[in-house]
Amino acid sequence: MCGIAGLMDLAGRRHAPEGVVERMSKALIHRGPDEEGFLHRPGLALASRRLAIVGLADGQQPVSNEDQSVFAVFNGELFDYPEKRAELTARGHRLHTHCDTEIIPHLWEESQEKMFERLRGQFAIALYDVKRHQLTLARDRFGISPLYWTRQGDWLLFASEIKGLLASGMVAPKADLKGLDQIFTFAAMPGPVTCFAGVQLLTQGHYLQITPTHAGSKEPVVSDQAYWTMDFPNQGDENPETDPRKLADALEALLLKAVEKRLRADVPVGAYLSGGLDSSMIVAMACKLKGEAINTYTIRVDDPALDELSAANRTAKYIGTKPPIVQDFKASDAPEIYPQLIQAAEAPVIDTSCAALLMLAKRVHSNGQKVVLTGEGADEWLAGYPWYKISKLMGALDIIPGLRLSNAAVRAYFRSKNVPIYPQGFRESLEQSVGGFRWPNYGFTGNRCARCSIKPARGPRSGSTSTAPNSGHLSTAGCGSARGSRWPDICSRPKATAWPCTRRSKRAIRSSTRTFSISPPSSTRAGNSRDSATNTCCDLSPNAGCRRKSRAATRSSSARPWTASTSIRNQKSSASC
Repeated sequence: MCGIAGLMDLAGRRHAPEGVVERMSKALIHRGPDEEGFLHRPGLALASRRLAIVGLADGQQPVSNEDQSVFAVFNGELFDYPEKRAELTARGHRLHTHCDTEIIPHLWEESQEKMFERLRGQFAIALYDVKRHQLTLARDRFGISPLYWTRQGDWLLFASEIKGLLASGMVAPKADLKGLDQIFTFAAMPGPVTCFAGVQLLTQGHYLQITPTHAGSKEPVVSDQAYWTMDFPNQGDENPETDPRKLADALEALLLKAVEKRLRADVPVGAYLSGGLDSSMIVAMACKLKGEAINTYTIRVDDPALDELSAANRTAKYIGTKPPIVQDFKASDAPEIYPQLIQAAEAPVIDTSCAALLMLAKRVHSNGQKVVLTGEGADEWLAGYPWYKISKLMGALDIIPGLRLSNAAVRAYFRSKNVPIYPQGFRESLEQSVGGFRWPNYGFTGNRCARCSIKPARGPRSGSTSTAPNSGHLSTAGCGSARGSRWPDICSRPKATAWPCTRRSKRAIRSSTRTFSISPPSSTRAGNSRDSATNTCCDLSPNAGCRRKSRAATRSSSARPWTASTSIRNQKSSASC
């Protein structure tokens, strides 16, 4: 996709230190090798690195409204921008480009902060309101597009990757032990903490407003607000429809609509294809909608038990698309490419299968492809993983308040597999010694509040990926909108009420937590693919309730399980932004 960066003076209207925002932009060149743009104002500097996917000729950033009272830089894609553009034009706005970014300052003119509830897509936005002298940072509903920020003295800095912040020379690269602890506890980085001290990840579905010191205030105001939260129905309040055929038809219609929106691009769109349910459905829908065969990509593993090439070939032949372009992956490749993976992710990567996806992204780039569809999040949305079923069965053991029989069953299983088991008190003491995570009390009676599972990714999935030139940076997002509003139904919903964690609906919060990033390095450092790679996060903040957040497509295990996928875009290199 693209990369954005910038900084704001919290103490007044001093000009940004010379060369800072330019260095930040240069650190993100792998995300947007096509174009570079800057905005310099007293007290503010913005930068944009663009990967051109829509509006190739006239999509330069920053963009503004007619009187230049609102400026914006943008990373992501707004799936319904043609419709929004037509609506704005009908209401008297004058738009001059064919790029989705331009609708943002005009929507802000009309709705200000309420604009975010109207956006459908994946995005990270930095918007400067000249009249207010106020900077607003925002992130999509499921956090497909990353956005990091830090306060350093009287300056607030932000960037699409931590690399951009470090390149400023104003942020010291120090480790955050709590962030590292979360990686090894959850195999993910739920945020807002990161592995770098003082650097925060803007929470998905939130916007951050920065108002510097002015005549009417002694201190700058930095306000973090949620504009959308995920809502789960209580048991018994679900969709009243009981006819499986009608439910399957409704799901199919939603997924077709979602895939159609993600095919909107001014460059060719390909897809990952493993032969599994989710990626096969995405490719089938994409070919049906486009009316032509698309390029597909798959991985050939040297272990016959894991190789999916034959399944991918059969699926491609049945659908009538081109045979998949194959990337070979050997066991010895994983440790060799792992340093690049860490560099790209800016955090430890627990799931080493991401190394295979990194190599696949490079293959996509070498084939001249910018955009591919994938299907991350399918199993999370439709409970496709076997451990969901296991968790449901284990939960039945906890019917006696205060007696956690499921814990005993899990320990017994680990013993049978000779897995080391550490006492809970010992684990908690280690957590606290590094300022680690403490499970909040949600009022459960004799039940664990949340459980986290790790997804063992295998081969290409069906969702969205982007490729960017010169970097080979891979980002996978999903169409169902798990990491970024790609789920067709949810994306159109207004702000939801936080769903309370009650005992009768505890099954809904057993979500798997995992975020991985994949991206190969550019000439010096790799791109960060956090945009897309995310499956599900359980938001465990005490005031938020337990909300499962997933950043990708959906996968069904019912009679007609279609999977929607999304297309994160990237440039000529590999997948990114």
